[in-house]
Amino acid sequence: MHHLPVQRKGPLSRSDHELLELCADGWSSPLIADMLGLDRESLADRLRDLCEHLGVAPRGDGNPPVHAARLWLIDEAASATRAA
Repeated sequence: MHHLPVQRKGPLSRSDHELLELCADGWSSPLIADMLGLDRESLADRLRDLCEHLGVAPRGDGNPPVHAARLWLIDEAASATRAA
């Protein structure tokens, strides 16, 4: 089994998990901001914090790379399955 080459900083909060799922689905920052009812500056701060938490470099638009977001979610689901 492959493991992600990132340093996790604990589990994600529910809101960060939702944000990561939107990023993994390829949503743009403006759409995410509208969906979550956030102004773009607040969203940029949350995305920056999320990338730092995940240990990944953000793309140019501030979002985590789609593939990294997807891999993180897959790894998280696999970890939960192994723990059960």
